[in-house]
Parts: sequence; C-alpha cells; structure tokens
Amino acid sequence: MLPASHCYALLTGRTFIPVNSWFLSMSFALGLLLVVFGPPLALALLGTRFWKWSHLEGFTGRTRIVRLGGLVLLAGAFTFALYFMILVLSSDTPSAHAPSSSAWPWAHEHPITLVLLADIMALLLLVSQPSRRLAALCFGAGALLTFSGLGIYWYLTDHQDDLMQSFRQSSVEYDRSGWQRAAIDSFEVQVKHRPDIEKLYLSDPAFPGGPVALHDQMKTLTRPQAKPLPQDAVVEVEFILERDGRITLPHVVYGLGPGYDEEAVRVIQSLPPFSPSLDDEGKAVARVWRVQVPFFH
Repeated sequence: MLPASHCYALLTGRTFIPVNSWFLSMSFALGLLLVVFGPPLALALLGTRFWKWSHLEGFTGRTRIVRLGGLVLLAGAFTFALYFMILVLSSDTPSAHAPSSSAWPWAHEHPITLVLLADIMALLLLVSQPSRRLAALCFGAGALLTFSGLGIYWYLTDHQDDLMQSFRQSSVEYDRSGWQRAAIDSFEVQVKHRPDIEKLYLSDPAFPGGPVALHDQMKTLTRPQAKPLPQDAVVEVEFILERDGRITLPHVVYGLGPGYDEEAVRVIQSLPPFSPSLDDEGKAVARVWRVQVPFFH
C-alpha cells in the first residue's frame, strides 16, 4: 500500500510535505535569519536607545541613577551584540571542494580586538561632546562588564582546551623519547600471546570501595605538581589486570607530559589489588584495563 504522501503526489501532481518537515524547515530558516540579521538589528536598536538616553540634563535623584544603570546595561548589550555579529560574519564558510575558511580571517582570529577598537571609537565620540561625557563613563563600564564576562568564558572554555592540547602534545613528544617503550612492548607481546587474557567477560574490575574510593586513593597518592593544570586534567594509564587483581605493565595512553606521566604510572603501581573481571563461569580472568589518574584539585 502506497503511503499517503505518494498517493497525494500521484493524484495532484504536487509534492506533499509532511507537517513535521515543514515545521523543521521553517524553524531552521527563521533561526538562520535571526542569527544573520538579529545582531545588526540589535546593534541599531541598542545604539539608538543609548544615544537618546545619553542626554542626562534634567534628571536628578533616583531617576538619574536608574538612567545611568540603564546606560550601563545598554552598553554591555551593545558590546555583546557587536561581538556576536563579528563572530557570525567571520565564521568559517564550508566548501565542497576546499577546507572551510573565513572571509575575514583576522576578525575570526581576533574578534575581541575588533570589538575593543569599535568601543574605543564610540567612547571617543561620546567624550567629544561635553553633555555626553557621563554617558561615556557608563558606556565604558558596560563594555568592561561584557569584556570581563567574555574573558571568564574564554578562560573556562577555549583557554582550557588550548592548555590541555599543549599538555597532550608535550606528552606525545615525550613518548617519542622511548621512556616507556619497554613496558609497551612487553604489554603488546603479552596481550597478543597470552591465552588467559579474556576478550569476553561478564563483569568489569572493581576497586575496593568503588569508584569514589579509587578516585580518593589516587588523589592521596598523587604528589603536587608545580605547573598550573587545566580543569579535569587526567593521565590515562593502560595495564593488564591479572586474575589475582594485581596491576602489571602500566603505561600511559593519554598523558600530560614529563613529570605527570611518570607520576601517573607510579600512582597506578601503588594501588592495592582490584577485584578482577569474571568470565561466564564466574571465574576470575586477566584482562586489559584503563584508569584515569586525576591531577586537578
């Protein structure tokens, strides 16, 4: 039996678009229009409103304080809208025949600098008019609040990612020195030739006290490091967990570089025995296991 959409097309010669597909298409189109035209429209509205409110003659007392607070908020919103518009206009454009690239690569790499220059020009314009100099102070305060928020967001997101990437790259280069080559070679040989290392099992290994106890134990064993670390910085260590729960041949899979990688291996070697994995007969079996050693506090 033909679906209703096919019957509709055969009878009328037109394509039937399901309601859900039409709604999703319209939502996407409206969202795209909002992203493209929303920031310029917001800039125009916020800039016009700020300019009208920048005349403070005749306002006293509480009304004047409210007007000053409103100017600070308008300036902050104006700065954020400008930042968002620059991000949209300078974003990478996908291409079917070439890697994605930006039409304005400098603006894409330095959006904050461009926003700062634009805000400085706006401040100079306001300061040049004596009647708007207090409004210029409010504009600077609002822009500073927005820049502070963007700075905090950058530190908690992009900066942490960049910092983690630099640590990972340092670990890769350190691994090329061969400091753990013997452990990795022995590990690969045993995994390949030992028939008792099971690939199928019914249960995972368990640390006495559970995951929380394992985390606390590793934090206790880890020596403090001098370098500042990104949030959630961990070193992932792989090893063979024997049938009696002992750890053998630990080596770093994802590290943070010299000092951290060796410390992570030492911490893993210092852990007490685990409860091993069990096979389908309920017998303890050896298996490959990984543990992440935390270095953040």
